[in-house]
Amino acid sequence: MFKYSIAIVFFALLTGCGGGSGSGSSAQNEADSNNNGVGSTPSNDSTVGTTSELKTSSDFDFSNNQNLSLDIQLAQFSDERVMVNVCLPQASSPDQVAMDSPAIDYSQCLYKATITHGELQVPLTLAKHNHLLILELRAYSDLSTKTTYQWQPTDGSYWVVR
Repeated sequence: MFKYSIAIVFFALLTGCGGGSGSGSSAQNEADSNNNGVGSTPSNDSTVGTTSELKTSSDFDFSNNQNLSLDIQLAQFSDERVMVNVCLPQASSPDQVAMDSPAIDYSQCLYKATITHGELQVPLTLAKHNHLLILELRAYSDLSTKTTYQWQPTDGSYWVVR
C-alpha cells in the first residue's frame, strides 16, 4: 500500500508542476489570439536554447580588459630622476569624478616607477569600465611640484606624452 501512495503523490506532483513534455500549444495559441499583436515582439528564427549554441565573431574573447601603450618623452626631465605614477582617479563611481582636476588615488595605481632620462615606454592593461587615468610626474629635486596628464578611452589605445 505504501508503494502505491508514493506513486500517486509522485504523479500528482508531476502533473501539478506541469510535468511531461507537452508543447502547451493550446495555451500559447490562446494567449497569442488574446494579444492581437499589440505589444508583442517580432519572433526571431535564430533563437538559441543553450549557451553552447551561442555564436560570436572570432575576435570576441569575453575580456573586460583593454590594452594601453604609454610613451613618455619629456625633454624637461631629461637630466633628472622623476617619479612616475599612473593611477585611477579618486571616486566611488565614474559619475563622481571631477573631469577638470580629479584627485589621484594612490591605492589604485597601474604603474609606479622612477625614470632617469625623461623617457618611458610601457604597456598597461586596465578594465574597460575605467574612463580616466592620471599620469603624475614628480622630479626628485622638487617633490612638492607635480605635473599631471590625463587619458580617456576616446584618446585611443596609445598615450603619448611629450
